[in-house]
Amino acid sequence: MKRLSFAMLVAVSACASAPKPQTPAEMLLGQWSCEVTNGDLTTKGDVTYLPDGKATLKATVALAVAGQAAVIEGAGESRWAFQADGRLQETLTSLTVGSGTLGGKPVPTAMIQPMINNNLLNKATTSTADITPRKMVLDAGDGAPKTCTR
Repeated sequence: MKRLSFAMLVAVSACASAPKPQTPAEMLLGQWSCEVTNGDLTTKGDVTYLPDGKATLKATVALAVAGQAAVIEGAGESRWAFQADGRLQETLTSLTVGSGTLGGKPVPTAMIQPMINNNLLNKATTSTADITPRKMVLDAGDGAPKTCTR
């Protein structure tokens, strides 16, 4: 009887101490290096997801403008939340352009910033999120999933 009780105690305490699986929101937290290519537009950057539903980011965007290579670098913030259906919604709330080039020549940030503000800010993107501890794939259904790694 003592052996059976001891065995049951060990089994119960093993179950009680087993780590609880992380939720998608818990797995999302922390820094990710992300990349997405959509046609001739490639965005690479680091995103740090914070527990309060905000994120910070640094990104480099490469694209073609009038047949010339353009590169824009900047830093900003976004909001994130998982929706009831399990999809991740992200909204870019700020992006400050640090530099820009067109055809290898500098472009004044004052020319780029209004385009960023008008075209990218405060527009929500909702994606399916496949998250593991080391890799995340966000698919907004546009044929260009964003892949992130730690």
